[in-house]
Amino acid sequence: MWKSRNELPSLVKLNLQVDIDRLRREVSEYILKQADCMEDGPYKNLRDAYGYNLSPAAYDGKTNKDVDKDFDWNDIPYKQVAVTEFDENYHVRKDRNSGKRYDRGFMKNDKRFDERAYSKIKADVPPYLREVISKFGPHTARVCIATTEPGGGIKPHRDYDTTFCTRYHIAINTNEKATVNDMHIPADGYAWFLNAGKNHWVKNEGAESRTHLLIMVDGQEPLDEYEWMEVYDSE
Repeated sequence: MWKSRNELPSLVKLNLQVDIDRLRREVSEYILKQADCMEDGPYKNLRDAYGYNLSPAAYDGKTNKDVDKDFDWNDIPYKQVAVTEFDENYHVRKDRNSGKRYDRGFMKNDKRFDERAYSKIKADVPPYLREVISKFGPHTARVCIATTEPGGGIKPHRDYDTTFCTRYHIAINTNEKATVNDMHIPADGYAWFLNAGKNHWVKNEGAESRTHLLIMVDGQEPLDEYEWMEVYDSE
């Protein structure tokens, strides 16, 4: 059986390592070409699905409407650039090994609000970034590039259980004062599992932007395939 959030630690460093210099070059070039992020456009469906949880956590209590009204890409302290897009042909995998609540009822029973359905890699994604995503197996879901500006962050919150989807981070650019659950993830190419079903938070108290690649997976195969190098629990 897939493990629930209470059966998994908060953070795990996996022995999955990529060429961080090559990835950083591609990610930096890719970001410059993009005009959409989770705070605007089609990804607004996901914010609605989460019951407006992201905006208050990331923007000091502001609602989605506040963020939409005052939206300015250059000013917002936290943003996500989409690497994948909505796949109209998405169907929940038949071999899921998880609870019925997350198979049937989560995300309003509408795949527009289902993070797993945003699994189609966009046409302009460069080759090595595609290769990195493939290392997480055949069931990758939404992938994005998340940037937290100096002084920005996300307050403690919970998303979905690990039986619904698992989440992995690779730090692209960072500084020692940029943390997840008060842990600094260095930009050394290693992938980290983040338990989104437990309280988690982000802080950037440094002077430089912090950018992570986030890969969501419809399953837990990476946790079984890769060795656990370091384990941390904040709850």
